[in-house]
Amino acid sequence: GETSTSIKHALRSAKHHAEAKKTPLKQTDALRIGRLTHVMVFEPENWDALSCQSPMEDGAPMKRNSGLRKQTWAKFYDELGERDYYTPAEYELICTITAAVHNDPEARRWMASGVAEVSGVIEHPEYGKLKIRPDLRCSSRRVIVDLKTCEDAGPEAAAKAIRDRKYDMSAALYVDIATSIEPGEPFDFVWIFAEKSPPFDVRCYVMSETDLACGRAMYEQ
Repeated sequence: GETSTSIKHALRSAKHHAEAKKTPLKQTDALRIGRLTHVMVFEPENWDALSCQSPMEDGAPMKRNSGLRKQTWAKFYDELGERDYYTPAEYELICTITAAVHNDPEARRWMASGVAEVSGVIEHPEYGKLKIRPDLRCSSRRVIVDLKTCEDAGPEAAAKAIRDRKYDMSAALYVDIATSIEPGEPFDFVWIFAEKSPPFDVRCYVMSETDLACGRAMYEQ
């Protein structure tokens, strides 16, 4: 099926779409920290099952540049599985970001009484199988929440990120699929931008009708 990520590649070209479908996503520290932050914010009860501290050496994550170190990492994964790891400093950062989100009154209000990381799948008559997995979906209040960790949560930076990274396209797809699964009033879509450095500002932005129309036009294209 198609996801918002695969559709972004299709907007670039059919060749990029096909290549992305067969190529595993390149893992980076930023993606890893982002996933861990989402777990702590939305699924703290699953933290121990999905994460663990990295093997350390001299106060830093152990490198993998020798046979012995590679064996240590191999044993680490054999015992704990392919879960995301963190360093003590990264854990402290994730805790700080999580506290900032939960302590922000507006973010806390939007996140109330939702369910985290639940997939939604539909068979669209024109586009085939479409899939979403929102950070948080609140059916009773018709709200979808998406957390973005960032360097700058201010309005100009957030608007630029929404445009440049096609967050509006993803949001429109999420809203339309969620509304198809649970008919009724359209879902509101809220981005929570949380900064990764002091002062760890948190800002909430609600998708406008213009955002929705632009995003829908992109995924339909």
